[in-house]
Amino acid sequence: MKRINRWITVVLAASMLLASSFLANAAGPRVVPLKLDDCGFAAHWAATYACDLQHQGVLTANANVSFDETITRGYFANLLMMANGSLAADPRAKEPLTRQEAFVLLANAVGGQAVAGADLKVLAKYPDAEAMTAEGKQALAFLMLNGVVQGKLGGKISPQENLTLGEAVKLIATAVPEKLPAGTEKISVVLYNDLHGHLVQDAQKRANYDLGVSVLTTAMNGQLLKNPNTVLIDGGDTYQGTPISNLSAGEASLDWRNNVGVKVAAIGNHEFDWKIPTLEKLIAGSKAPMITANIFNKGTDTRPDWATPTHVLEVAGYKIGIIGITTPATAGIVLPSIVENLEFRDPAVVINAEAKKLRAEGADLVFVVTHGAASQGAPDDPFKVSDEVAIWIKGVTEKVDLVTAAHSHLRVAGYALDAQGNQVPVVQAGSYGQALARIDLYIEKVTGEVTKAVPAVWTPSPTLAPTPWAEALVAKWQAAVKPIETRPVGKLTAKISRTPTEAGEMPLGDFIADGMLTAAPGVTIAIMNGGGIRADLEGDPATGEVNFGHMFTVQPFGNTIVTVDMTGAQLKLVLEQGLISYVKMIENKPGSHRPMQVAGISFKWDYAKADGERILELNLANGQPVDPNATYKVAVNNFMAGGGDDLPILKELQVAGKQVDTGVVDVEVTVEHFKTVTAGGPLTYGLQNRISVVNFPKK
Repeated sequence: MKRINRWITVVLAASMLLASSFLANAAGPRVVPLKLDDCGFAAHWAATYACDLQHQGVLTANANVSFDETITRGYFANLLMMANGSLAADPRAKEPLTRQEAFVLLANAVGGQAVAGADLKVLAKYPDAEAMTAEGKQALAFLMLNGVVQGKLGGKISPQENLTLGEAVKLIATAVPEKLPAGTEKISVVLYNDLHGHLVQDAQKRANYDLGVSVLTTAMNGQLLKNPNTVLIDGGDTYQGTPISNLSAGEASLDWRNNVGVKVAAIGNHEFDWKIPTLEKLIAGSKAPMITANIFNKGTDTRPDWATPTHVLEVAGYKIGIIGITTPATAGIVLPSIVENLEFRDPAVVINAEAKKLRAEGADLVFVVTHGAASQGAPDDPFKVSDEVAIWIKGVTEKVDLVTAAHSHLRVAGYALDAQGNQVPVVQAGSYGQALARIDLYIEKVTGEVTKAVPAVWTPSPTLAPTPWAEALVAKWQAAVKPIETRPVGKLTAKISRTPTEAGEMPLGDFIADGMLTAAPGVTIAIMNGGGIRADLEGDPATGEVNFGHMFTVQPFGNTIVTVDMTGAQLKLVLEQGLISYVKMIENKPGSHRPMQVAGISFKWDYAKADGERILELNLANGQPVDPNATYKVAVNNFMAGGGDDLPILKELQVAGKQVDTGVVDVEVTVEHFKTVTAGGPLTYGLQNRISVVNFPKK
């Protein structure tokens, strides 16, 4: 205990130093990474939380401290007060502190009247919580609903155990708002993007898998507890992708978002999948404004009636102007007929115009909420962001304070440089509700200038308590689609992966293309766009049973199979056009697409060759070379058939009358193929080695 006493000191001098160094750098904004591993603590699960408090001047480091020692009420109270909590004097300061008592002290310090309204249903999975006092239960429920307490393995709370220093540090670092220097305000943005209807948690609760929106809600609540001046943002592509969302035309996803407190949403490319009238309905039903500034009616300077360019919020007394941007790549990755009357303009030009207007109208801060791709790292700096968002920001001359990205499904936290060379913080939170991203802006109150920005992306624990209202909402929508979703299809011995090899071949792509060969009479070749394969094919983790819901999650778009009569030369051209997009993906360049998948043919390509000249060998399934002058009947989907994924040769063949839309939905073709091949027992399926590459760049 004496060792802890020496370590946990009242560090007023350190706090003053923190404030002075912070303000000394206020001449211009700095974008810095979140580092919680640089404090000198010994390896321990609590070390990152202790490091967080050290950065705030609450703790000083001691590599020999024992996070497993128990502490007294007085030490806990001292930590709380140093971290900005508020507590009355405690006559029992020298007594040991139980976990239940700590929950009560902490909840009362940070929650106020909200503690009494916490939903006690969250405690149902923890039997030993039943023995707690009424006050203890209410405090625990409040902390669990804000992601502060998770419980122990085996569904235990252990309320009567004495609190350890490590537990104390975690509780305070997770629940108490950051201790700020005098004269400093903090505004945060929390982002999720590319949810794609993934409302349900991974059945095995694996880390880095779908959290489900009931757990995601708890994690978001925790961010609002840590900083009430937090803006929740949806980065777009919210609805399309799972049975629970698709079969409700997006209403299930919208229902959750309308209740969780999102303040603004970008419009992603997949918001167009169900055509403009459905998009208009979703916009009308959304409590959060869905904004996009760079979509115009083709050939005009007017926007569609449904396209709201900006939104203005007031947070902590600051007026925030928010600009929405939709990736211009949408024109090439949505069914062409849906967007043929729309024009997706250069985001940099639009951002400059809208930012200037917002500043003129009194905006103190300008945020850009995009559905545009970002990647982590650049050749000159791993903290620098690349891809299309970075390209846009390089052309921005007006001052913007932060950018949120989406679309590439990557986890990104860094900066991009604007036209003046200023660092602009950028984040992206992966996809499918598997992570969250945050940008903390530190503002000097006297000048209103952002002095520091800290972008971060992280994975909330899958063992966080689900928020009851969100859990009930998901259960309601699950029940509505269950009869369709649970329709049995067959069995797998192991998942079939959609991860491509270097050559660009996916086992699942092979399987889907195999099925396409059966879609219409006379088809001998099939090509599937890799971007249309949205998930690995996995059955029930215990039995391997595959149902329609599993298949639908893989192919959720409802595309139809189209047959195309094309020559061997045209077939080679389609594949060359697909390789152009795939090489862009490898090189993190705009305009990229996942690689195309094939059946009935095999080919070998050279990465080092120029665009349009990469294919070295192209053979039929029987090993004979494809004849450039012969005509082949090829199955594709209607998205590809219209030139989607930058395949203009298919659009030309459509115009030339060389295509027939069978009207057969692609997922049903895959389902029937799966039933056929599993009729004799569970399926084992691996890579078919149809695509090979030479001169692929070394990592």
